Amino acid sequence: MAETKDKKNVSLLLLAQELIYRLDEKWVKLRDQILDGRIDPLEGAKLFRCCVEATVRVMEDESGIIEAAPPRASGIPVIDLGEDTEEELAGPETPPTSLARIGLAAVRRPSRPPPPKNGKPHDPVEDWRETMESFYERYGFAVNVPRPAVSAEELEKWRADGWEIFYRPAEREASYEKLLCAFGHEGHATLKTEERLFFSWEPADVGYWFLAEAVETIPRSGKAFVDYTRETPVGQSLLCLEEYVVLWHAMKDLLGVILDHDHSTLLRTRYKTEVLHARSRIDRTVIEFFVRGWPGKISSKAIGTRFSRVIQSAI
Repeated sequence: MAETKDKKNVSLLLLAQELIYRLDEKWVKLRDQILDGRIDPLEGAKLFRCCVEATVRVMEDESGIIEAAPPRASGIPVIDLGEDTEEELAGPETPPTSLARIGLAAVRRPSRPPPPKNGKPHDPVEDWRETMESFYERYGFAVNVPRPAVSAEELEKWRADGWEIFYRPAEREASYEKLLCAFGHEGHATLKTEERLFFSWEPADVGYWFLAEAVETIPRSGKAFVDYTRETPVGQSLLCLEEYVVLWHAMKDLLGVILDHDHSTLLRTRYKTEVLHARSRIDRTVIEFFVRGWPGKISSKAIGTRFSRVIQSAI
């Protein structure tokens, strides 16, 4: 019993440190804009108060002090403190807030196919194959994306359940390092020579499709990494780092969905537990992901995982 209590206290301490760090970031930026005269002092104080209240609610929810807390997806308010005007900051729907809160259901393609064009039946599988190919082309990669061995009915059912298929190219076509740089993460921690040994990369000799849970917020949380590895369904697995990068950026670019805002996703690894943490940058309207270590036996409601499985390509 004491061991369980200690584990919970450690989890709460780690979460509190992360939340306080975010509050400090927000206050520093707000203070600078108040001193520069870009934000009214009273308005700035109101914005920071919202952040503090949201932080308290999250901690209360985690510690069990209250029974009915606001949904965790709300998290700490996303406030862009870059080039926005005072009016935009005060508004209920700033760009990063609306962008981070778009759900998969809101952007899912219609369940009924559009009328055939030029006598050709609608083919959502081929449409998505071409979309993935164009996605990589947009970033400067000539990736030959094969057709996945799935039917239109299977694809529609998966999407209705919050899943989506993605294509990960072979290393020779688009390596992890090149992809991250193309996505604008040249200085990412996983690319630094002194830190590479801390991350478990899984190079792909051959490109492949994978089916992954693609809902906005992690579909399961509150357990430790070791629990998820034991409970992974047969034929499925936790995402690896490279798959998550493809998933995260494809969802952002193709469907307008920001995954795991204010939450973290545990990844499979051969060295240590890795956490990908996506959250809004404070200095401009940009959302990027972070990779951080996390103890394999510690759990948190803000940390969970996504399952995936490989999909064969059509011959």
